Amino acid sequence: MVNDRNRTNAYSEAIRARVNSDSVVLDLGAGPGIFTLMACQAGARKVYAIDADGIIQVARELVAANGFCDRVELIQAMSTSVNLPEKVDLIVSDLHGVLPFHQVSVRSILDARDRFLKPGGTLIPQTETLRAALVSAPMSYRRIVEPWENTRGLDWRVGRRRAVNTWKQWTRSGEALVSEPQTWVVLEYARLDTPNARGTLRWTVAEACEAHGFCLWFDCETTAGCVFSNAPGVGEQSVYRQAFFPWSQPCALVPDSVVVIDVRADLVGEDYIWTWNTDIHDSRDADKRVSTFRQSTFLSAPLSTDWVRKASAAFVPSPNEEASIDSMIMDLLFQGITLQEISSRVSDRFGDRFPEWKTALTRVADLSLRYSK
Repeated sequence: MVNDRNRTNAYSEAIRARVNSDSVVLDLGAGPGIFTLMACQAGARKVYAIDADGIIQVARELVAANGFCDRVELIQAMSTSVNLPEKVDLIVSDLHGVLPFHQVSVRSILDARDRFLKPGGTLIPQTETLRAALVSAPMSYRRIVEPWENTRGLDWRVGRRRAVNTWKQWTRSGEALVSEPQTWVVLEYARLDTPNARGTLRWTVAEACEAHGFCLWFDCETTAGCVFSNAPGVGEQSVYRQAFFPWSQPCALVPDSVVVIDVRADLVGEDYIWTWNTDIHDSRDADKRVSTFRQSTFLSAPLSTDWVRKASAAFVPSPNEEASIDSMIMDLLFQGITLQEISSRVSDRFGDRFPEWKTALTRVADLSLRYSK
């Protein structure tokens, strides 16, 4: 991340513009603490750095090495489970994957904004604009479908269908955009009210070409006039690439044909389901569809009938042994005893699974890390 100078410089400039000696800052998803250090260097009175992963230990060491311990509070937890003792003037975050819609990132930003930000406070980034273009990507497409088309006398169509319902990281190298970019959605974090997104893209084809799908990228505005991007070309110097959404089949597009794609990102549980429905209309008859694709990452998920049955609202569960083990551990976590004692009791009860207390400790410690203070 530090090596991505465009990104780092854009955040540094925004933090310097927004932080003064009275500022209280939240570094959301702090990682190794780069933005925490920048805020301290800019003069922040207090910085709360939150990250659920162990990498926050690197932030702890960097904060100490730079003499900022008196101004920084580091918190290892999910931000949604944290309460801060005061409101903050600024929330800075970079909770990205290839796109902003990555696991629970957008939901975490909205939760932090609503619970922690002072009225009139600022978020960095301010906005992110998601852009799209049709692509001719024969090499990337071949890598997706070729393993399922070398049949060896067998029927691999189920595998191919799953493969083309999954988006992939993409770089342009040797492949091309075959349309002008269009804006899909704009995330204005100060006003955003949902972690989901939906928008329709529409192109009239200018030149004959073969297209294999479309790509998405983001333009991130950290503060007014300060932008970094993972757009094709620019993105080759970024830690982020672009997202390639393949079609079910390559399409030969002709001038004046119309491509319409409805794209959705819906947060379900801890990650997003993407849906992209494509209609390609005849250049001479706008009402005539040449090709139609209905695609979703939901269709790529290997959901067994047993999983679907157990997730049904009408299903009446009967806890298995795994549930009994975790239930016992959770009860013991509230009894004020050591993890060794908890592990010993678990071993005594579930001796076939845990012949001695040390073999139970990993399971006990995992729940302790998640649920103890």
